[in-house]
Amino acid sequence: MKKLFNILAAALLVLPLLCGCSEKDNLFPDSYKKVFAFKDNSTIHLSMNTTQEAVVDSLLILRGGGDPESSSTLHMRVMTKAEACEKWGYAADEIEVIPENSYKFVNGADLSLGKDDAYTYTVVSFNPEAIYEAMQSNTKATYVLPVELTSSTDTINSDLSHVLFTLNVQRPKLQWGSGSNDLQITYQSLDAKIPLEITQSEYNNVDISCILDDSQSASLVKAYNEAQGTDYSVLPAAAYTLDKTVTVKKDSMSAAADLKLSRTGLEEDKTYLLPLKITNLSSVNMQKTDEVCYLKVTAPSVCYEDMDRSKWKIALCNADDRRLKFQCVKMLDGDVATYWNTPWHLQTAVDYKGDDFRYDGITYKSGSKYDVTYYYSFDACRRPGNIVCIIDLGQEETLYGVGVQKPAPVGNDPGFKDTKQVEFYMADAFTFKPYNDGGSIANYNTLNDGNDWHLALTASNIPYNGGPVVWYSAPVANITSGVAKGRYLKVRVTQSYRKTNPCIQIAELYARRVVSIHGKKVE
Repeated sequence: MKKLFNILAAALLVLPLLCGCSEKDNLFPDSYKKVFAFKDNSTIHLSMNTTQEAVVDSLLILRGGGDPESSSTLHMRVMTKAEACEKWGYAADEIEVIPENSYKFVNGADLSLGKDDAYTYTVVSFNPEAIYEAMQSNTKATYVLPVELTSSTDTINSDLSHVLFTLNVQRPKLQWGSGSNDLQITYQSLDAKIPLEITQSEYNNVDISCILDDSQSASLVKAYNEAQGTDYSVLPAAAYTLDKTVTVKKDSMSAAADLKLSRTGLEEDKTYLLPLKITNLSSVNMQKTDEVCYLKVTAPSVCYEDMDRSKWKIALCNADDRRLKFQCVKMLDGDVATYWNTPWHLQTAVDYKGDDFRYDGITYKSGSKYDVTYYYSFDACRRPGNIVCIIDLGQEETLYGVGVQKPAPVGNDPGFKDTKQVEFYMADAFTFKPYNDGGSIANYNTLNDGNDWHLALTASNIPYNGGPVVWYSAPVANITSGVAKGRYLKVRVTQSYRKTNPCIQIAELYARRVVSIHGKKVE
């Protein structure tokens, strides 16, 4: 019977619109002459934050029935927690009804409609700060406002008489933004940004300012060193200037403080700390992180960056494999599954007893395709000590270091692992003459004739197993003296882990260039 009543009541909401009936002729029972309902019988989810003074939402109430053209009185009733649990199927510990001081019906809980009014609105205003404070007593519950439409005189469609507001209130938090805290003064000075960001909110509706406090540097650095087992120094005040006041503008979620660093008063290659705290937040309805931002500042004697390998070309290789997968150019292809592998299966240069230079270049067969190298190459196999590859770096560089990567492990096989030691030389120019052009066959093993090579660094005891890139740096004395400077890099493999038919493998070769020495740019 109740279901039939509800269906009839819902139909009567729209019936006058269909038939244009306005006669008061007792065609309908009194209870069906005026029927009221919310437009939607729904759950409304509202998100807000504590920097908002108020969040307002409205509910549309429709009037229908057989004789709607008369005045009416309605009431917005806030349901109890028990009623809400029963109506929407919550357990008692899953929800809490927001307190009375956190909301209000702007146009009153009692609503009046004139005879010509087909609808009305009830406006609900929420106080985010009051709701947030209430939420702290039970952080696991969902906070709700359950509303029932009632009337002492008119009929309410029970299927469209309830609305549940679920409320998510967050207190925005100002905290340190993402980015590296390691600051390297490459040249004489460095302009840096210290990022801050607002979290726990999807928007920012006010200007938020704060002050970055550096007044506790000594005690904070001491605490850091004790906790981390380090021995860093406090960054001297003469080495930086900081714009301490930071403002996150309305409608923005982030800002940054300007920090200028200089080498003034700093020891090279020493680590300094600048600890900062966020203080003096301008809004009481917002929170801030208590985390200390520790900026690590260094002024290296030598600064570097990765070289661009796209400019590199092989100039010569005296121990190159004919098979495509094992050419020396595979050191530069970015694929660790391919690698330079010396041709251990061929005759050695000693056994070859003659000129093994490939005067017509070398052809590598892959199916029906033949590739001709653009670099000088040879036929014989050479052993460590005589294995040389010359790389044209494309421009003059000051070498900081090299990265050697052996072939990657495959399954239970840790990868080819024969390369043990490699020497790296630099020269401004490179020249080569084969035997038929007046060169020496003995020079095929060293590539020294006519060249002025300087030993920049030695990569010793390269890990036996293959896999990650292992980096080796040139001695600072070699860098500052110019020994590590040049356009051509000579790779001379001097030791192998393999005792019988020793050969070597390098999957990838990387290098780093010097960009500054003592803060002065290297041209």
